[in-house]
Amino acid sequence: MALFSKRSSASEDPRDVTADAAEPAADAAQASEPQASAPEPTPEVGISVSAFDGFGSSAPAPSAGDPHGDEEPAVAAPTAAAPLDGAPPAPRETLAGLPDNVLLEDALGALDEDPQPHELIGVARQLFQGMVYLRVQGNAEEIMGRGDNLPLAIASRDDGEFLLVFSGGKGIATAVQQDGEQESSAMGQTGPAVLEYVLANQFAGIILDHGSAPASVVLPRALLEQAYTERDPNGTIKTLLSGPRTAEVRVAVAEALATSPLWVAANRESEDAEWGIAQSHSPSGERILELFSHPLEVVAVGRGDQPAQIPGPQLAEILVGDEDLAGVVVDPAGPWMLLTRAEIAPLLALATSD
Repeated sequence: MALFSKRSSASEDPRDVTADAAEPAADAAQASEPQASAPEPTPEVGISVSAFDGFGSSAPAPSAGDPHGDEEPAVAAPTAAAPLDGAPPAPRETLAGLPDNVLLEDALGALDEDPQPHELIGVARQLFQGMVYLRVQGNAEEIMGRGDNLPLAIASRDDGEFLLVFSGGKGIATAVQQDGEQESSAMGQTGPAVLEYVLANQFAGIILDHGSAPASVVLPRALLEQAYTERDPNGTIKTLLSGPRTAEVRVAVAEALATSPLWVAANRESEDAEWGIAQSHSPSGERILELFSHPLEVVAVGRGDQPAQIPGPQLAEILVGDEDLAGVVVDPAGPWMLLTRAEIAPLLALATSD
């Protein structure tokens, strides 16, 4: 059932950056000249904030070899900016009552004028944790109360209509400052709920923080469809890694490794070589296996690896069969977590006995 009507956005088109869902998902990307950077946003914008409950690749089977040789490890020694547990940035609110999606906002803010494909994928993967925001003309809660369709902000382009999505208060404030539409609402939704709505309708994709060039990205429908289809419907690992770090969270992540879909990064040195699984080293130099909660997480590392889904029992067999593997690092592109061999006992228990 369609809950929303659509309206054209009065703001200028964003920077046109697209990522195609090729093999692998980020193999193709195009960037045209960006617009001039938007003026500094201000949180003093007259919008209301509403939150609702929701809208009414295959690769060869890998071995345990390391195809990356002496490359720099994905998990470096801890620094002030990169703690040992790879924790996410602290929560923040640019607009009162509207929690920013810090990981998505920071990924957008890190883009330069000519981002690489894996950097765009690094943005797309952050849609699977936290909230994102849509703009509604008028008061969304009052409109919903009347049973009317919500007039969502969209952008019409030659290649179709794109839903405008915001990472938090900064992006919304910039858009309001540009178009002057003070009588609008920010409606919070989970990222997967927004993607589901986009794919259920005829949108050509989404535009993230459209007024905030160069921190603005166009993500086409093909990429969103592939990303949504390959996600963990429960989003357990991604959700845990994007939150605060406690001993209980470490246990929960270890337990989720035994029940959630997982991918490894597969590569080979040449077309004639055997496929192997990417490994890293802990700060103390121990070998650790890289695990990923989504194929996009593999691509975001930027090494050209192929994501390969691996069943839990097969993964456990690899770990049990190589006692020199000291543990695993989950989602090395960050936020990441390093778990020791002792901590991943629930996963090791899946190995079949002779």
